[in-house]
Amino acid sequence: IGLYDKTGTKLLGKENYGSYSYNGTIKLENNAEYYLYFEGKKAGNYEFSVDTYPDPAPDVKEAALEIQTDKKISATYAGYGDVDFYRSTTGKEDAYYHVNYKPLTDVYYYINLYDAAGTKLLGKENYGTYSYNGTVKLEKNTEYYLSIKGKSAGNYEISVDTYPDPAADVKE
Repeated sequence: IGLYDKTGTKLLGKENYGSYSYNGTIKLENNAEYYLYFEGKKAGNYEFSVDTYPDPAPDVKEAALEIQTDKKISATYAGYGDVDFYRSTTGKEDAYYHVNYKPLTDVYYYINLYDAAGTKLLGKENYGTYSYNGTVKLEKNTEYYLSIKGKSAGNYEISVDTYPDPAADVKE
């Protein structure tokens, strides 16, 4: 499966072997031309669609809760498709976003991190009761938005921590 823009730039290239399915979503730009192709050695069934819907991030930026640097937030996600949305602005040093999400039941959940322009920097999707525990480096003096969305309740902790790059000593 391949997806190209009109200049021929490959935006998506997925290869699978066996009876594995591929199910994916990719964001497309307004007023742009795209080319999608399927290739294989055996017959198979597929569905695809190009759906238009507004980016969920701009709708909730106004209501985003501010995260204070170096302070952990513990919360429970209510579920049912709601979005918990947080805003943070880094200071004069680079920082690190720490996210630890633990769903309470088998469920799909999505964790996304955007910069102020709406560019998605992290898009994590999981299913089950598997926890997501991740760290993302943030640039100094920059605004970020984190969204947590799922189909069922879950507990999570998030923080934006400033501390020196742990690899800096090794780089020297």
